[in-house]
Amino acid sequence: MRFARLQSGKTAVAQEDRFIDLHGAVTAFSAHDPSASSILTGLLPTADADWTSLIDGWDKARAAVESLLVWAAKEGGYDVVLDGAPPLAAPSIAVLAIGANFATHAARSEFAIEGGGAATADRVAKLLEARRSGVPPWGFQILPRTVVGDGGRLGRPSGFSYLDYEGEVGVVLRGGETPRVWGVVAVDDVSVRDPYFSSGAPRIDEGPLTWVLQKNFRGGTACGPWVVVDEDLDENDLDIQTRVNGKLRQSGSTSEMVYSFADVVDHLHGFIPLRAGDIIASGTPAGTAFEEGADGPFLVDGDEVVVEVEGVGSLRNVVGKTPTGSGTAEKGTADDK
Repeated sequence: MRFARLQSGKTAVAQEDRFIDLHGAVTAFSAHDPSASSILTGLLPTADADWTSLIDGWDKARAAVESLLVWAAKEGGYDVVLDGAPPLAAPSIAVLAIGANFATHAARSEFAIEGGGAATADRVAKLLEARRSGVPPWGFQILPRTVVGDGGRLGRPSGFSYLDYEGEVGVVLRGGETPRVWGVVAVDDVSVRDPYFSSGAPRIDEGPLTWVLQKNFRGGTACGPWVVVDEDLDENDLDIQTRVNGKLRQSGSTSEMVYSFADVVDHLHGFIPLRAGDIIASGTPAGTAFEEGADGPFLVDGDEVVVEVEGVGSLRNVVGKTPTGSGTAEKGTADDK
């Protein structure tokens, strides 16, 4: 099952590739299955309602959504075309990204920053030993207002040159005393790398703000095209591939994560309440431009970045402009206000 957003805020849902307007179909659906219709109306009371109640009430909502999809496939008339909105449960969700969670990527990045010294294999061993010794996961928060959907424009802050791609797997959480995974989505965690090189870029992220603005800018993260729910997916063993202009740059698996999603949930939940719809991003496998230093294959305007997650699909975005013929125009871009 796939859940998506439209730019209008409406919820679209599909069993295969045919998306329907969930709320728009519910009224007519009530004559067929009043009980299921009542459940869905209660959890999604308006066309642009957030998904938090739906996710929290998923144990009873699942069968109701499945019944609606079977009915809509026969009835027709409620189909919608996705228009590039990021599939976020609500504007207020937390997007929490894990840092340095793939040891080879982390080791190569460390080498790019520090230069000579320990070989990559030694750095990997050191990172894994730190995890075994009890060092907790770490990361950063991404503001939902900076997130674009499939086909949206990946932004570049003015004056910066080193823009990097990071293909990742995002898990959408259910809340409660024991948060658990509700769905899976593809993520591209774009990063500004200028602070590590003498690029002449403006100063950024001083002191305690380190990484905040390197990761948070208009069009700085892409997410989509949809959230896959209730499929036979193991979020801890999903392949991730990133291509730039058709060339494979990253190929990894969440099985390589230093800290599993469960590890991160347990750690974070000890400090903050994790709520329905919150997203945890896996971290990225080896193959980023940053790992090759200042001469790495950083993104330039017009580059197409495709992040493919096994069992989920492909997230496509273009740097600096909206893809020609995507149908999203500026709709897929982050809020510029």
